[in-house]
Amino acid sequence: MTRLFSIKPGMTLKGREFRGLRGWAGKPLHPPLTDFPIVCYLLTALFDTISYYKAYDGGREYPGLAYNFFVAATWDCLHGLLGLVEGHGSG
Repeated sequence: MTRLFSIKPGMTLKGREFRGLRGWAGKPLHPPLTDFPIVCYLLTALFDTISYYKAYDGGREYPGLAYNFFVAATWDCLHGLLGLVEGHGSG
């Protein structure tokens, strides 16, 4: 009876054949890779918004904060682009 109520992991890769960019047999690699660029672009928008408001706030408390958020948004956008290429390559 305890076998019916056991908790098993949601995803196991044990015993599955790896097929490169197509993922493992029965578990495609494409869906998780499509989420990464979306999150990167949302964070880019957030960082750009913070950068804009800090630049015109005068930056009294932290003078380089607007520039640092701008640089973070730029790098985040580039990482999103790389994730987009990986997601496109996998399916």
